[in-house]
Amino acid sequence: MIKRQYLFPPKMTTKHLFCAPVFTLLACQAHALECGYDVTNDWGSGFTAGITVTNDGTSAVNNWQVQWQQNGGSAVTGLWNATFSGTNPYTATDAGWNATIAPGSSVSFGFQGEGDDPTAIILSCTAGGASSSSSSSSSSSSSSSSSSSSTSSSASSSSSSSGSSNTSTAVIQEGEGLCSVEGTIDSNNAGYTGSGFANTENAAGKGVEWSVAAQGGNYQMQWRYANGSSADRPGDVFVNGALQTSSAFGSTGGWTTWVDSSAVSINLADGINTIRLQASSSEGLANIDSLSVTGASPDSAACNNSSSSSSSSSSSGGPLSTLTVQENTAGFCGVDGSVNNNEAGFTGGGFANTTNAVNTSVNWAVDATTAGYYDMTLRFANGSGAARSGVLTVTSGASVSYDITFATTGAWSTWATEIMPIFLNAGKNVITLTATGDSGLANIDYLSLTGSSGLRGVVCPAASATVWLAGDSIVQTYTDTSSTRDQAGWGQMLREQYNTNVTVNNLAIGGRTARRFIEEGRLDTIWSNASTGDYLLLQFGTNDSHRTATYVIDGVTIPYYLDPQTDFKDYLKLYIDGARNRGIHVGLVTPTPRNSAYCTGGNGTGAWAQAMRELADEEGVPLIDLNLKTVTFLTAICPAPIPENFFFLRADGSVDGTHFQENGARILSGFVADGIGEAVLGLDYFRN
Repeated sequence: MIKRQYLFPPKMTTKHLFCAPVFTLLACQAHALECGYDVTNDWGSGFTAGITVTNDGTSAVNNWQVQWQQNGGSAVTGLWNATFSGTNPYTATDAGWNATIAPGSSVSFGFQGEGDDPTAIILSCTAGGASSSSSSSSSSSSSSSSSSSSTSSSASSSSSSSGSSNTSTAVIQEGEGLCSVEGTIDSNNAGYTGSGFANTENAAGKGVEWSVAAQGGNYQMQWRYANGSSADRPGDVFVNGALQTSSAFGSTGGWTTWVDSSAVSINLADGINTIRLQASSSEGLANIDSLSVTGASPDSAACNNSSSSSSSSSSSGGPLSTLTVQENTAGFCGVDGSVNNNEAGFTGGGFANTTNAVNTSVNWAVDATTAGYYDMTLRFANGSGAARSGVLTVTSGASVSYDITFATTGAWSTWATEIMPIFLNAGKNVITLTATGDSGLANIDYLSLTGSSGLRGVVCPAASATVWLAGDSIVQTYTDTSSTRDQAGWGQMLREQYNTNVTVNNLAIGGRTARRFIEEGRLDTIWSNASTGDYLLLQFGTNDSHRTATYVIDGVTIPYYLDPQTDFKDYLKLYIDGARNRGIHVGLVTPTPRNSAYCTGGNGTGAWAQAMRELADEEGVPLIDLNLKTVTFLTAICPAPIPENFFFLRADGSVDGTHFQENGARILSGFVADGIGEAVLGLDYFRN
C-alpha cells in the first residue's frame, strides 16, 4: 500500500489539445491551450500564485476553465480575475469579461493561499465545453495469478494516427518502453498481442512500469488486459511518482478474454515520464497485454532503470548502478537502538538492531542524479515467530510512504531480502524505516538501491542546523526600515531560504578582507561559539582586490590588497583548516562582481573568484559559485530595468554596481542556497 505526496516545481506548464468529444480523439478542429502555474511570492506560511491560460490555436476559444490541485495540504483562501469553486482540487472559470481568448492571446488569474507548500499540479484546462479533466473515467479491469521476483524486460511500441495531425496513439508492448514487471512476462494464455503479457505477483503494491515520451499536457491511457477472476483487480496510476488516478480492471470472464480498459485522463510532463500501474488489492493486477497512450505525439522511451543487483547496462540502453549502504559507510544516519555483530551471516561492519518498540527507526540519506524509480533491497533477519511490519518514508521536499512487512526467517542468523521499487527525487533523499508494531523492526543488514547511475550516500541531516557567515558588506546585515530600497546583504536574507530549524549567525561586516576579519578577532568569535556539525560560509574578495586602500590596527597601517594566487589563498586556508579541526562544515562563496552592470556583467572580482574555485578544488571544499551566478544573471538583463530594483541606489540616485537593495540581496541569497544544494551540503535538507 502506498501513500504518496509528490512535489511539483513552483513553475509548471501544461499544454492541452481539445477536441469534442474528448474521448473520441478523431480528426477535428483542435484548440491548443497552454496553462502555466507560477508562484509569485512565498513567505513560508502562505503564498500568492497565478495561472495563465494561453490560446496557442488558430481560432478564438470561449468559456475557459482550469482545474488544479495544491500540494502538501495547502489551501486557496482568495482568488481574483476568475470565479472559483471546490476544495482542492479547485476549479476556476472565466469572470465573464475575460471569457474569450483570441489566438495567440492569454488571460491570467491569481490567488492567495495558506500553507508551507506553494506548489501545485494542473489537472485540466478546458475551453468551449471540451473537457480534459485528469480525474479517472469509469473503468473496468484487473490482474492475474502468478508469483515471481521482479524482472526487467524491454518492450516495443507502435504508433497509430488518430486522424489529427496533432494527436496520435503509442501502443507499448514487450520492447522499448516496458521497463519492469514485478512478476513475469508470460505467454500461456491465448489472445495476447506482441510476445507476451505482464503477469504481476498477487499482492498489493506490485506493478508494471513504462517509460513514455510526451510533449507535456493531457493524455488518455488505456490498457488491454484479461481478468479471469470474478472480482475487480483495481490499480493506481502513478506518473513520475505522483498518484494521478486509478482504474478498476473488472472481470473479463476468462484469462484468454482480452478487452480494453476504459480510458483515463492523465497529465504528462514535457520529456520522459515514468508510468507505474500498481495493484491496490491483495489479488494483484489483471494480466496486462499493452499500454496505449493517446495525445500530442506520445512515444515509448528508453527506461531510466530496471531491476538489477549490480552495476550493469540495461537492455533499454541506460547505464545502471547499485549503491549499497552499510552501517559503516556514508549514507547510514543511525538507528534507534544499536549496531550489533553478534549474529552470524551479516555483511559489512554489523547490522542495525532497533529497540523492541513501536516508532523505532533506521535512517539513511542518499543523493540521486536522476529522479525516477529505483529498486530498493533491504537485507534482514527476523528470528521471532511473527512478521514485523514497518513503514518506509522517502523525504525530499514532499514525503512518499511505503508499507513493508518482514516475514520471519526462522532464526536471527538467517538472512533474507525484501525488494520493492521506491521513487527518489533528484538530489538528496532521506529514507526512514519505522516500526509500526511493539516488537520493533527486523534486524537490517544493509539498504541497497539499483537504478540510474549517479547514486551516492551523503551527509545525514541533523534535527537543526546553525550557520555562521564570515564576509564583507556584500554579506552583512543592515538596518531594515519600511523601505524596500534599503541596502541589504545576502547574509541578511539567507534565513528566508530555510525552515525554522536553521539559525543564521551573520558576523560579516563591511570593509573586511580575508586577513582583516581574522586580525580583528572576528573569526575567533566564531570558533568560540560554533559547535561540531555547524556550517561556516565565507565570502571575501570585494575588498581584497583594493590595490591602494588601507586600514589601521594598533597603529599599524595594513593594505587591503591580497594577491589572489598567494596571500588570499593562504588566509582562506586558515578558515578551512580551523573549521576542519573543529568538525565544522565549511563552504567557499565566490564574491559577487564589483562595479558591475547589466548587459556586460562586468566582473571586477573575477581573479579572486577564480582563486576560490581553485582552492576549493585543491582542498576538496564545497564551492558556492555566487560570482558566476551573478554575472550570468546580470548579463541576461539588457537593457537595465526601470526602476532599479537590484543594485543599491546612492543618495544622488545613481546606481551602486557593487552593493544591493533588499530585492537584490534576496535574489543573491537564493543563488547561495541553490549553490549549497548543488554542493550537496547537508544544510540543503532544510531548504524551504
